[in-house]
Amino acid sequence: MRIKGVTGFSLFWKIYLTLLLVLFLPVILFTLSRMIRDQDRDMPKGILRHLEWSASKLAEQADLMPRELLASWLESEHDASGLAIRVRRDGEDFCLPDAEWFVLHEPDAADTNPFPPKPGPIVVSSASRSGRTKVIAGLYPFREEEDGARSGPRRRNIEVLLLVAVLCVALSFMLVRNFMTPLSELRRITLKLANGDLSARAGPGVTGRSDEIADLGRRFNNMAERVETLVSSQKRLLSDISHEIRSPLQRMEVASALLRDKSCADPRKYLDRIELEISRIDDMVEELLTLTRTDEAHLARSETVKLDEVINSIIGDVEFENGVREEKKGTEKKEKIIVANLQKVSVVGDATLLDRALGNVIHNAIRCTAPGTGVEINARQDGACVAVTVRDHGQGVPEKDLEKIFLPYYRTDEARERSRGGVGLGLAITKRIIENHGGTIAASNAPAGGLLVTIRFTHP
Repeated sequence: MRIKGVTGFSLFWKIYLTLLLVLFLPVILFTLSRMIRDQDRDMPKGILRHLEWSASKLAEQADLMPRELLASWLESEHDASGLAIRVRRDGEDFCLPDAEWFVLHEPDAADTNPFPPKPGPIVVSSASRSGRTKVIAGLYPFREEEDGARSGPRRRNIEVLLLVAVLCVALSFMLVRNFMTPLSELRRITLKLANGDLSARAGPGVTGRSDEIADLGRRFNNMAERVETLVSSQKRLLSDISHEIRSPLQRMEVASALLRDKSCADPRKYLDRIELEISRIDDMVEELLTLTRTDEAHLARSETVKLDEVINSIIGDVEFENGVREEKKGTEKKEKIIVANLQKVSVVGDATLLDRALGNVIHNAIRCTAPGTGVEINARQDGACVAVTVRDHGQGVPEKDLEKIFLPYYRTDEARERSRGGVGLGLAITKRIIENHGGTIAASNAPAGGLLVTIRFTHP
């Protein structure tokens, strides 16, 4: 399996050949050692002495054995001792039916070396004391066939070796292919993502497994989804920023044109408008710079900050701002009540940045809660942590967007109404500040409605 674009041996062949070597090499070495040992070993001399003694005892027994019992006696002795036995008495031969090979190896009287030149049968003969009966006994640990090839264990060893070789090749191929195929698929998807296809995802062939490759595929999908979200968010940011900046610029352009008009009765009014629009643009740039700074480095944590006091200060600012705005509108006030249940809790960090982070969450809750309802703020000691919760009574957030609302530039469809302002950076800034203080922030939909934001700090 050659992977396109990869030079030299691919990972598939490297793993496959290594696995074959690991599995097959011990079998080869074992088989070779058996073959060498069988070829070079000498027959133990104790076998010859035992065989000669057995032949002499059998000769004495056969000499006294009635002729009618010799056949059954030969069979019982063969079964008991494993020896091939031939009896010659009074010119008549007695042997078992499968002893043809035995006749071919009957020892010659002039042969003084009963051991064959190569591994083969050992045959000895012995006569009774009366000289009437002669017994030929043989042992065949290495039986040969007519074609001279080794039979028995050696042939079986070769067959087993071939079978093991085939199984090793097949099983190794299937094993390596089993985890190389999803890796090749993951590589292909990675190339698609690198070439700009942000919708590329690993399929069930990768993520549907139950091993580390599946975990890698799922993590790749999470990464790809995050990249696609960030790129989409940045594209949306360009649209939002262009609109947010274009609108004050257009109003400044109109105010400037009216100032040039000699019939302008109140130039101060238009100068104030230009100043207001400049301030709005400056606030927008400051939000972007704040997000960039929190991304670049960890923030200082050098003082003990009393969170209950910080939250009370934010609540005072919110109540004042909402009161002033209602008065300017000149309409019937529909109060948005803030209910605070604050224990005396402290964390170590930067008071200004924590004020900014908590203020973003509380201001966001005030904007989203329905008129005539309230915002509930709690701060308490939760075991080894300090927990701050902020809950509004608005429409909440779709489940699929609960984690995304803390991403830079991300806003839900409902939050994209121009009347709410902003470019979706407030909660992203809050998340950076909280994490740089060693804390966590999460959002969930309250069972009775509204959004619940939970912030946790490790207690100093």
